[in-house]
Amino acid sequence: MGRARAGGPTIGAEAESSSLPLPDEPDAQHVEAPTEPRARFRAPTAWVIGLSVCAVAASLLQVILGDRSRGYFVEMVVFGVLVVGAWFDTTKSMIPNRLNYPALLIGLAIGLGVNPLLQATGVDYASLWLGAAAWRDVLLGFALCAGIGIGGFAMRGLGGGDVKLMTAVGALLGFQAVVPVLVNTLMIAAVIGVINLAVRGKLVSLIQGVFLFLFETITTRKVAEPGHFGRHQAPFVFSLLGGYLTVPLFNVHVAVQQSLTVLSG
Repeated sequence: MGRARAGGPTIGAEAESSSLPLPDEPDAQHVEAPTEPRARFRAPTAWVIGLSVCAVAASLLQVILGDRSRGYFVEMVVFGVLVVGAWFDTTKSMIPNRLNYPALLIGLAIGLGVNPLLQATGVDYASLWLGAAAWRDVLLGFALCAGIGIGGFAMRGLGGGDVKLMTAVGALLGFQAVVPVLVNTLMIAAVIGVINLAVRGKLVSLIQGVFLFLFETITTRKVAEPGHFGRHQAPFVFSLLGGYLTVPLFNVHVAVQQSLTVLSG
């Protein structure tokens, strides 16, 4: 579940690929070079395109809603990262570092560098458009998600890719915004886990199938086969994406606080 895998050829593979073609192997000269450098080249391009799409979507959303009191760029980035992470976990059963590490660095850069600089220079509208949290909130969100993720990884409940993705979300959203996301995520993960165990893994298979159907419908082409998860497994990114999307609909965190306030009063 969301475990990043180390790339690159092994020593044996390097020795094999560097050997000279034999005379009785006419097709040996057509062997292609390893594709890992090409994959590294595509990742920055994909990030530039993705961030541009998020910027356009954030601006359109602000215009459509007519609400200039807040920005949506960071929220669009989080949504995009979670959707791409869900696709990787569905098709590859892993979440790659080329998604997690840039997302984490972007969250820290916006929260600790770009946003404070815009506020210090008086460019308030640009700071508002970003929708970023204060730098202390960013650090607290990063620390909270990192602590929860490391604990889950130690108990073998989360994979390494899950931990990095959740930490990136914490750095992007900040403490106050990520707490309700984590609470909703915990509730959704519990529900998915119980139902998936009861139906012997069919719920996760159904979620995977629906997700791939939607993705393939949007892209108009078949991209991959879903990864296989057992009845005791459920991709954590599904719960994290669900927790993020359901915060505007219901906020378990606020409901619990209100209930405690009523009981204590």
